[in-house]
Amino acid sequence: MNSKGYVLLPTDISLLGILQSRILWFCIMNHCQSLGERAGLVRYQQNRQKIIDLPIPPLTDEQRETIGSLARQLTETAQQRYEARRKMTHRVASDLGGGDSAKLNQRLQTWWQLPFNDFRAEIVKSFKRDIPVKDRDDWEMLLRERAAEIAQLTARIAHLEMQLNAAVYAAFALSDDEIAIVEQETKYGYGEW
Repeated sequence: MNSKGYVLLPTDISLLGILQSRILWFCIMNHCQSLGERAGLVRYQQNRQKIIDLPIPPLTDEQRETIGSLARQLTETAQQRYEARRKMTHRVASDLGGGDSAKLNQRLQTWWQLPFNDFRAEIVKSFKRDIPVKDRDDWEMLLRERAAEIAQLTARIAHLEMQLNAAVYAAFALSDDEIAIVEQETKYGYGEW
């Protein structure tokens, strides 16, 4: 690991919640140097000198418990969503691409966003063959079920993120106007990360 990588071993999971919040992202955006965009997202250089200056509010025991619990739930739900995506991606590569080493194109990597006809078209583009007619109903149902699972987990993540941000805003004692500024400046949608 070079000087751009850091490891933090917090003894208090509420720190993870604070670090996951929009207010800390807002601070990073305004405190760290931009490294440009990648995949439509701005990246920031987060060196030691900048990171140690990030504000961490003092927390009451109740705030610590609430923020820690939300951080834990968010992490668990994000892991569930990742695993659901991984399983379906594996199934597509293995069953339709001819093996685990098959590479999915960019659109197939976001299979849960595709209607079935678009999914089939991407299979043809990526693997140069279509889903056999006898298997199409099963694949359409599987795609619909797995996409619904991803949507449900994403909705849960978005709900937890909103709760987490509200708890962290309260810990920072932000006014409604200050919260509006943070929300406007950190424009990513809830559940996207």
